[in-house]
Amino acid sequence: MKFSEAEFVVDKRYALELVQKRDVFRRASRTRKSLFTTMITTMGLRENDHSRSVVDKSLDLDALFR
Repeated sequence: MKFSEAEFVVDKRYALELVQKRDVFRRASRTRKSLFTTMITTMGLRENDHSRSVVDKSLDLDALFR
């Protein structure tokens, strides 16, 4: 979950961090199932090349409190 006063932006460094976290989880859990990276943000996620490459789904506060 991420808090930001504006749309959250995934940059190259953070995209690599997300990939590393997913890989560590996959090894630690020994799962063979699909993993989906979901961002839960206050103001949404700004789409760019980095976010499209690592984030599968994005939810904002509106989705949580409808």
